[in-house]
Amino acid sequence: MAALLSTILHGSGNYPQRKEQDDISCLCLALKEGVPLSRRAIDLAGADDITEFLADLAEQYPGQVVEGGVG
Repeated sequence: MAALLSTILHGSGNYPQRKEQDDISCLCLALKEGVPLSRRAIDLAGADDITEFLADLAEQYPGQVVEGGVG
C-alpha cells in the first residue's frame, strides 16, 4: 500500500503541469482506504499544496501516521 502513496507523491512532484491531475483527491481516496501516511511523505511531497494537505491530515489523524516508508 505504501507504493500507492509513493506513486501519487511522485506524480505530484514530477508532473505538476498536468491539469487533469488531481493529486489531493487521489491522496484522499488512498488514505480513506487505510493507506498509512508516512511522516517522511510529508517532507518528500514535491508541491506546497500537497505538503500542507498531508501535514493537516497528519494532525487530524495521528493514528494513521507511521514512521519510515515512502522512499
